This record gives sequence, C-alpha cells and structure tokens, in this order.
Amino acid sequence: MSKRYLPASENVLSMIHVLSNRITRAFSTEVEPKFDITLAEWPVIVMLSQRPGETANEVTQSWSMEKMTVNRVIRKLEAADAMSRTRKRHDKRSHELNLAKRGKRYAGQSCRRRMLDITKLYPSWNVQNCPNLLGI
Repeated sequence: MSKRYLPASENVLSMIHVLSNRITRAFSTEVEPKFDITLAEWPVIVMLSQRPGETANEVTQSWSMEKMTVNRVIRKLEAADAMSRTRKRHDKRSHELNLAKRGKRYAGQSCRRRMLDITKLYPSWNVQNCPNLLGI
C-alpha cells in the first residue's frame, strides 16, 4: 500500500504554516519599522488595550504564546515605560498588567489604524482563495 501525500494546497497544516509566514513577513516589513513594535509585543499590547488588568498567564493562554516570551515582552515594555504591573490584592502571586501612556500610544498608532488586518494586507483573502493567496 503506497502512501498518498496531499499537495500543499490541500493540506490545512501547510496552508496555515505558509499563511503564518506571510503574516510574519508582512508584520516585520510593515509594522515593526514604523511603530517599533515586535511581533511578540503586538499581542500583549492588543490584549491590554482591549482588556486592561489581565495577567501574564491570561495573555499566555489567550494568544497561545510561550510563557517565557510573554514574560520577556512584559519586562521590555515595562522598561520602556509602556506598561505597568500591579500585584493583585486577592492573589499576591500574580500581577495585573496595564498599558501606560506610551503603551496606549503604541496601541492607538499600530493596532487600530493600520495593523495586521488581514483583509487590508490581502483583500482577496477568503477560505476558497486560500491556496491562491498562499501561492501553493
């Protein structure tokens, strides 16, 4: 019995991988240079702009990020005076995270106005057109 391999255009995992790489490339060429925000920082800024007071664990779970990456981003944003963290009253082991003035400016400039809106990056994106979009 021979194995049947699906072409990349019929393999969902391949399509997700290619789309992820395309988004990363678009982010690094369009967003990072203009707003000085890395791809790792962006989801933290987005989440805290929408849901202030979340914890690092909540960010990690919501965005499926590595805990170490989130902790590194928090330290970097805190050092840049873009966010603050306050120990929770009812649970001294965790901290509420909030954007500071600079972080809110990042969120306003990058997240709302021109960021990773797939339909702006790829206006023809839809499920049926996914193989064409991905070039596979």
